[in-house]
Amino acid sequence: MKCEFVKTNGEPCQANALPDKTLCFWHDPGNAAKRAQARKKGGHNRQTRKGENHGPYAILSVADIMTALNDALNDAALLENSHARSRSIGYICQIMLKGLEVGEIEKRLEALEQRIGGNHNGHRKTHQRT
Repeated sequence: MKCEFVKTNGEPCQANALPDKTLCFWHDPGNAAKRAQARKKGGHNRQTRKGENHGPYAILSVADIMTALNDALNDAALLENSHARSRSIGYICQIMLKGLEVGEIEKRLEALEQRIGGNHNGHRKTHQRT
């Protein structure tokens, strides 16, 4: 059933009436407080800064992965506080911690390769047995 409210221009409201009511959410006087809350929340959501479009990413190193994860972490931090947001932030931090560990190992391996005369373009020397 449609709302029975008639607009000032004489046209009927096109919204569906609430169950067991003759008026819609927007015209039922009993919903004034809920309407005010919905308007306030809608205005707040429009003002909330959303994440930037960071991509596309070229993932060629641990540093590139860390940059992508850092952007994802910053975007997740802007979401409305919820369990899903908290889980996302925790998961991203867990992955970032692993990335820091791998990055540190990568740096140490490069330093060792340089000390023993390894090649500098990211490829390891392979030793052939004679």
